[in-house]
Amino acid sequence: MSRPNKVTQATVTRFVETFLPLKGNDVQRLYHVPRNPRYDPETAIVEQIVLSVTPTPGVYSLIGHPSDQSTACSTVPFSQSYLRSPRSLCFLHRPFNLDRRNVRKGTLVLSSHTSFDEVLTVGWNTALAKRLGVDMTNCICIQGYKGDPERRMGIIGPVTVAMQEMLNRIQAQFGASELAHGGLSDEIRFVTIMNAFNEDEVHRVLQMAQERQPRVSGLEAAKALGMSVVCVGHRQAEDWGIRYMGEALRKAFPNVHVEEVYEEEVMVVREKKCAVQKHVTHSHEIPPALRQLFSSSMSPPWRIASPYCLALAPHVNNQEPVWYVGCKTLDGEDKQFFSQTYFDVNYPDLARWSKSFSNAARSCFITFGQNFSYFACAQGRGSIWAGIPSDLEAKVRKSNETPTCVSLGAKNAWFLMYPDRRLAWDFHGHYSILNKIIVDAAPGAITYVAISPYHQEHFFVAFHDGSVKYNFQGGPPQWTTLMNEVFSIWNAQRLGQQHVINSPSAQAQVAPYAHVHPQRLHTPVHLQPQSNGVFGVPPSPIAIHQPPPPPAPNTPMNQYIQPAQQGAVQNVSFPYKAPEHGISMIPVELPGDTIAPLPKLATIQLGDQAVKKRQSFLSKLF
Repeated sequence: MSRPNKVTQATVTRFVETFLPLKGNDVQRLYHVPRNPRYDPETAIVEQIVLSVTPTPGVYSLIGHPSDQSTACSTVPFSQSYLRSPRSLCFLHRPFNLDRRNVRKGTLVLSSHTSFDEVLTVGWNTALAKRLGVDMTNCICIQGYKGDPERRMGIIGPVTVAMQEMLNRIQAQFGASELAHGGLSDEIRFVTIMNAFNEDEVHRVLQMAQERQPRVSGLEAAKALGMSVVCVGHRQAEDWGIRYMGEALRKAFPNVHVEEVYEEEVMVVREKKCAVQKHVTHSHEIPPALRQLFSSSMSPPWRIASPYCLALAPHVNNQEPVWYVGCKTLDGEDKQFFSQTYFDVNYPDLARWSKSFSNAARSCFITFGQNFSYFACAQGRGSIWAGIPSDLEAKVRKSNETPTCVSLGAKNAWFLMYPDRRLAWDFHGHYSILNKIIVDAAPGAITYVAISPYHQEHFFVAFHDGSVKYNFQGGPPQWTTLMNEVFSIWNAQRLGQQHVINSPSAQAQVAPYAHVHPQRLHTPVHLQPQSNGVFGVPPSPIAIHQPPPPPAPNTPMNQYIQPAQQGAVQNVSFPYKAPEHGISMIPVELPGDTIAPLPKLATIQLGDQAVKKRQSFLSKLF
């Protein structure tokens, strides 16, 4: 028997060109070429082909460098790693944010933007037309778009099918449609597939608009002409093209593993290189790269509108703290940002895990401790940790539930909270004020706790009723001033809306304990008068999974030159308004003397003046 010919990078590249022809105004087809003087695409073997619209965590997990998993523990197993990574070729439709440093040696990355949009989305897509039942022998090509008279922007072909059957066929191809408008007839005689949707184009036929949105003028014109219109989102159309390529490549190369990745892109922020200093001191400033993401000068895809989780790690042989943030940006996308240089180097397993599932930006909670310790969790995805206290690790392993809040403090102190608001902690004799607060709190009253890994008495605790208590005595005076200023504004807003907060519809009721006593943990008895325990909380009639709390600002402001006196514990109540692009909702890890987040309260409508004050403070911070 003759051996089957091995598939090479050149073979796959030539095959892709058969349905994605090269165009002068397109991105470079060979987008990333291996840097090896002996590299030859005619002999470079391909064992795996990865297809995706954009470079995503899933893409990097397939074409990137394998990471060492020996330093971390996890409640969810990682996939078994191969002795040798498969020799891969990758195709990206929009490759513009590809991190070339994360691409494994020998991997070729192909790309097509214009040609892919024209041929494999909603334009001159003959393959899609055939699947919709269009008679291809009598099709008409619609040409000329965006100043390019040769660009094929649509196809018109005859069919004979009922309206409902055509909708079923479209549903089968794309999974959903964003908008449907029924025409004057239930029988469809012609189908037009187009990637433009305005009045002029409707008179050439049905189409689709800017990315994701049909133009109102096009719909109105279509209605006037009695046309039936179905609009499919641009991302759905791109995913269709990836699926089509996957099918074609599997047929052409049955011995090659073809992997399709469908997930959102993760944006990466890289720090500017600077001279290495021999001695690095703790800074009370927000890292410059992180601060920039809140700046009004950033474009919508890069500006943070609403963080879900923000974590700052201690300085360890680097110029600024390692940081991570999962957020919603101004363009409405959920994204992850992180200080790539040190995040990937200092926490490789955490970096890989946090990028291993599509909804990590919204669901992943990360907290850092000293000496490269960390704990991260996500509901439905389990937990991953390294360097945490042994008693905390034992408790996490024994539980069938994933925590919703974990904090790592000084002297091996720790705190954790479960989805039903059961609490567990062991402060090892420290954080005495916080310990008393937790013991005295009503069941279900605490919604968030953060303890400082730098100071054995600094903490922040938020309650369901909207109040907060904290102790940062001895911290930077400029932060103390800013905290008092912001908390005063929030408190004033709450007092102004007290009748809204006190109404039954605006308050969530937590079932009281009925002769429930704290369960004693099997831990050594401490001489300090403090309890280390787990509270069993009865089910609450309200939804336990509440959005994470919004943060208190934590940057110094020079204009506040008269810091207010701060006591050991302050109790402040304030209102909450779901942020549009104002104050964010976020669980925050305490970097030394940084202040932490505020809890979710009943949503109330604030007046324009209160909103302007809040926006004013944000502009001063960032």
